[in-house]
Amino acid sequence: MPQQLQWKDFLKGYYQTMNPYWHTVDPDLLQKADVIMGPTGRAAWYDPVYSRDLMLEGLTRANSIFATIPKTSYQDKGDSFKYISTDSATGYSGGIGEAGVLFDGTTSMPTPTDVDNIFPAVVKVDWLDTEVGRALSAIQNEPVNDPDQIRNYMGNYFLDKIDQYLAGVGVSATIHGVDTPAVSGDTKATIECIDRYVTNQTESGATNHVSAATDGDIFLNEAGSGTERIDRSASATWDGQVKLPTAAGTEENYDILSELDDLMAVAKCYRQGTTTPNYLGLCSDKAMNKVQNELDPKGRYLENELQASQTIGGISTRPGVMGGKLSVAGLTICGVKVPFIQNPYFSGTATTGWEWENEKYTTPGGVGHIFLINMDAYEFRTLIPITYKSVPTTAKNSAPGLGNQNVIYMAGQLIMRQWASHAALKYIAL
Repeated sequence: MPQQLQWKDFLKGYYQTMNPYWHTVDPDLLQKADVIMGPTGRAAWYDPVYSRDLMLEGLTRANSIFATIPKTSYQDKGDSFKYISTDSATGYSGGIGEAGVLFDGTTSMPTPTDVDNIFPAVVKVDWLDTEVGRALSAIQNEPVNDPDQIRNYMGNYFLDKIDQYLAGVGVSATIHGVDTPAVSGDTKATIECIDRYVTNQTESGATNHVSAATDGDIFLNEAGSGTERIDRSASATWDGQVKLPTAAGTEENYDILSELDDLMAVAKCYRQGTTTPNYLGLCSDKAMNKVQNELDPKGRYLENELQASQTIGGISTRPGVMGGKLSVAGLTICGVKVPFIQNPYFSGTATTGWEWENEKYTTPGGVGHIFLINMDAYEFRTLIPITYKSVPTTAKNSAPGLGNQNVIYMAGQLIMRQWASHAALKYIAL
């Protein structure tokens, strides 16, 4: 690439190619004439030369969910996990007499439960470019044929689609979140979504909230057979801490901060270990606006407060004041400092008029949910990392063609555990 010139250097170099007299004049006083001298008509005069920037107009691109998820691998953790649902069946732990029996056989071994065959979703985006197009782009500066620009565009498109899957809006244009289980068909699999993991039997089994009692089950692409890997209707073990509206079938104007405190008070009891709770908040911008309005709609404009933000996986939170309920662009919820990341897909998608909906809740431009995610029980398990390949095209006679087939792909699955340690405030009214 040529060295980037300062404006003054550019002007000097430009005017030195003109009449020798002009380069002795201060170049800041001179500009190139903007009236074309010569034949009229664009085609008769010049060909356009485009910049190296190719920008998307009118649509959203987001990568704030996938970027903040801890990444693991199938190679390290396998395609399964075990859990023990409760300590209640392991027996009695108590005192004995000075000469009592040390081993009395009253304590039973817990029975681990397996979740096997976690099938990864293979997701991809592909496109075609030609050798002729590549050659033309080198001499015409034509971005339509520029392979680097198209590859960058497709890379952003691919990551954006991953975020849509994780938010629960990528599978269907009309039914979102809990309504759409990840079940593989004959030829494809899908990524499970956060909304389906952070739910409970009340939401799954009530027709006032989702479309069927089995919707809350987690299938993890079980071989296309429709057999759930996690049967949420069979056990409260799978329940997250979920607050639903009091009036069935409607959104609710919650006292958001109080509700989040109550949810966290229960959720953090179920997290594993004695270390400091490690939580992340996920929501739409509209939900965060409502939180800020509850705190103090004017306080955020004070200029004499030291403001800062937090960065998780390269994604930064909103700037916030140091101290108080709103602490460093996050909330102090029941004593736990929780940074909040916003993503537009928690409000829906552009194709649905930015609405989060299922068969029972349909609010155009809605607020969506607020999720409190236990980061120690949250992972994207990867079989094949994000990979780019370019191979020669194949003509009809199976010989190499004059072009290249390009693909960006990945294989992995969202996995969430210790379900009761996660929480969600759902169906917030505008």
